[in-house]
Amino acid sequence: MGKVLPLLPTARLCVGRQDAVAPPATSAPHGLTADHPGFPAMGNFLRELAGTLRLTRRRTPNAAAFWELDALRGIAIVMMVTYHLLFDLDRLIPFTAAIEHPFLDIYHPFWDLFQKATAYTFVTLAGVSSAVAYHSAAGRTRPPAQRRARQYKRGLIVFCWGMVLTLITWLVFRGGAYIQFGVLHMIGLGLMACAPLLGNRWLVLATGALSGTAGLWLSRQTWDGWLADFGFWLGFQPAGYAALDYVPFLFYFGLFLLGSFLGILRYQGRTPPQVRSRVAQAMPVQWLETLGQHSLAIYLLHQPVLLAGLLLLSLIVVLL
Repeated sequence: MGKVLPLLPTARLCVGRQDAVAPPATSAPHGLTADHPGFPAMGNFLRELAGTLRLTRRRTPNAAAFWELDALRGIAIVMMVTYHLLFDLDRLIPFTAAIEHPFLDIYHPFWDLFQKATAYTFVTLAGVSSAVAYHSAAGRTRPPAQRRARQYKRGLIVFCWGMVLTLITWLVFRGGAYIQFGVLHMIGLGLMACAPLLGNRWLVLATGALSGTAGLWLSRQTWDGWLADFGFWLGFQPAGYAALDYVPFLFYFGLFLLGSFLGILRYQGRTPPQVRSRVAQAMPVQWLETLGQHSLAIYLLHQPVLLAGLLLLSLIVVLL
């Protein structure tokens, strides 16, 4: 995958002639000058953050992935879009309010199970992918410290997008049921939290079992006071808590690490096959694979697209 960079790349910022001599760091307050490594580092990070929204970017040969993981992510994307489409129809589109059909009842037990299965799939696959990045043949060409640094950076990017969703939903819903700790927050934090563990698969499994068990126990309780105020993201859920997306960390980190453990067992030292099987060459599988390769961008963009399309459709129906 090319030269390995630290968590926040520190490429030198050059303005004007490349042979110009930069002023000494002490010439500015607190030692901050135009060539301070923090400035280009932040710029590079922000460009990489924005680059996750590009649906047209292609994988380089060095970034080739295992097709089955991308295809499974694609299935999870289809499940997510299906659920959110029904949610929008049920809650937000006026002309569907009078339609009574179990398929459109987003509170039907089937759709509750469907939603949970989608979240479980996303989180578990994120854990598998973290193990692939660390333990596959391509990943193991780098020292462990650099592999962990890449993991921290990937996690930070995902977590930052989660915070963007927090801000947007807070503004749209005026506080209300906005997203405080959703799937992107959980996956981003999980990627960073698992980085020190990935060197030992049994540590991964043991930590995952403890975290999942603790999270499951917490989910059967209700909490108040400072635990609920500051620990809701861990799983100390307040009574009556409601949010558009809530993925408590401890329970789902258990699923994440289960995926990491399975990923180590399956993909340690492996490289993607050079010749694709007949299943992998099937057109539906390739479509799913493409969706999976752009899962983060689709996750961030699909709701505005769905809402715009459905609102346009409702306007057409009203006018007709």
